[in-house]
Amino acid sequence: MVIVPVLMTVLLTVVQVALWFYGRALATSAAQHGLDAARIAEGSAADGEATIAAFVEQTGGLALTEVDVDRGAETVTVRVEGEVVQVVPFIDVPVRVTVHGPVERVVG
Repeated sequence: MVIVPVLMTVLLTVVQVALWFYGRALATSAAQHGLDAARIAEGSAADGEATIAAFVEQTGGLALTEVDVDRGAETVTVRVEGEVVQVVPFIDVPVRVTVHGPVERVVG
């Protein structure tokens, strides 16, 4: 009787860890897409945030809790935070990703 609950807990924990890795990969891809949208010469922080929201909505698997795109004169910083689907009630590990990149400059 003890073996079944232990095996189910182990199985669900493995699934939860896999979902966290998937959510982290999704957040990283969303942040990179947002960075690409915000760093172009005509881009803005709002463009980056809209791109991130659209990417996550189309892909699914991550509930965004915070999106912050900071576009300065020379660099863009994108921070994405979210929560993955919770399978095990006691494991709540948020996903946080930050990416940086230079602003595109047109020379000529």
